[in-house]
Amino acid sequence: MTETDQKYRTLVILWFILLFSQLLFVVVIFSVKGRDILLDPQQSQLGDLSPIVIGAAILAITNFAVSFIIRKYAIERGIAEQKPEYVQTALILGSVFCEAISIIGLILAFAFNYPHFYYWLIIGFIGIFLHFPRRKHLEEASR
Repeated sequence: MTETDQKYRTLVILWFILLFSQLLFVVVIFSVKGRDILLDPQQSQLGDLSPIVIGAAILAITNFAVSFIIRKYAIERGIAEQKPEYVQTALILGSVFCEAISIIGLILAFAFNYPHFYYWLIIGFIGIFLHFPRRKHLEEASR
């Protein structure tokens, strides 16, 4: 097994752990809040928290976009400087910004009892899922 294969395997394991942590957020919310957090059919999407929810949505969209911009920049820099560790940094930074989206959902669930918190968890999950490491990037940075 080559060094690139080992680094790639490490990246995939790291990615999987970050992705799995998103599922743990759901477990934490439902173990603490129980049925209290379930949707009420009478409640609107924004409810009484419209400024908070809109602010959280803007922050989530911004984090989602920034995660891909930073990831792209770190990968390009790693390739330009021939430093494969920048590819790992790209994965971690991109995933951290998406993880922050899920944490915003946690805050909405715990602090505000907002029943639509799962939108943030889904966006965070999708973001981390899309940050799956590419062997090509690692190989290009290791030439």
